[in-house]
Amino acid sequence: MKSKITNQNYGLMRNVDHLMAQCPLKHEIRTTLWKSYIQGLGAKPIKYLTLYSPPLMDVKFLHKMGFISVTNSKYDNVVGVSLDEKAVADTNSQTEHRLELLLEGDINSLLSNADKSIENKKKLFESFPFDVINLDYTDTLHASNKTEELSPHFSAIENLLRLQYKKNKDEFILFITAYAKVDLYNKYFLGDLVKFVKENISHTPNFSSKLNSTFKTKDANEFKKADPNNFFLIGLIKFILRFLKPFNYDIKSGEANWLIRNRQPYESRLLHLAFHIQKYVPAVPKKRTYVGKNVNFVEHKSVRFIRNNFLTLEEKKDYDRLFKLHQNEINELNSMTFELRTPAPKE
Repeated sequence: MKSKITNQNYGLMRNVDHLMAQCPLKHEIRTTLWKSYIQGLGAKPIKYLTLYSPPLMDVKFLHKMGFISVTNSKYDNVVGVSLDEKAVADTNSQTEHRLELLLEGDINSLLSNADKSIENKKKLFESFPFDVINLDYTDTLHASNKTEELSPHFSAIENLLRLQYKKNKDEFILFITAYAKVDLYNKYFLGDLVKFVKENISHTPNFSSKLNSTFKTKDANEFKKADPNNFFLIGLIKFILRFLKPFNYDIKSGEANWLIRNRQPYESRLLHLAFHIQKYVPAVPKKRTYVGKNVNFVEHKSVRFIRNNFLTLEEKKDYDRLFKLHQNEINELNSMTFELRTPAPKE
């Protein structure tokens, strides 16, 4: 049996897996963001792609909520991708680990043409499409030391959208988690975000007016300097939405949540994004002049993210409250097991 979470052992956490298994702020993201978006999909059970973390907190939680079914001690239609070779080896040798499919490798590489693991690539490609894709990266999406014009993270996002499209997936949920410290990002990527925000200011009147009413500015560079966090959020969302257009996807809804770790001497800021993606269906023209002019302006919908009221969770402010709220469920998920069926002896 795994040890129970206690408020005192928080400072002893040594790695991301332990943090994901214990952190009440992360569990609040699961319950308030991930759960609500999957509910909006209206599908049970779901087919789920996740970045594998041994605690399996996301999978266990979604199973408890009824979104993932279990058959013969395995989570049905759940595919995990893990960078940890040992974790994959252990999982494949111990039947109590219950993913339908667990692949070793970097998901960015597996989704690109650069990966040499042909067998794993083939298995991942054949697993598409998915109802829910959870890219819980927890690092920068385009680090300052990356020389590629399009980072591996963004190439992966584009490629998975292509696979969803090729497999005729009309509607699905995409979760993306990113480390959001602006000065750690590639300067050319940040330049692109400035350019995209400028374009929206120039070409989309309601974007310009809402930006001005909310942040008192109509200048992209000024916005970046005065409020780097909200600039990054809005620019990044616009950047991601641009990937949807070539595949004729639109967004039904989208949301952003902040998770700020500030109980240490340093502060880290994670941005959790959720998108309900659906196939773009042009509106029926009501006048002759509108015929043939229906265009998918999905990237302009970043205007709905211009606001100050995003859910923001801070360790200093929210940890104790959320600890009390989620402690029992976190302990339950950490101890959750399924009895393995013992084969009957041969007669």
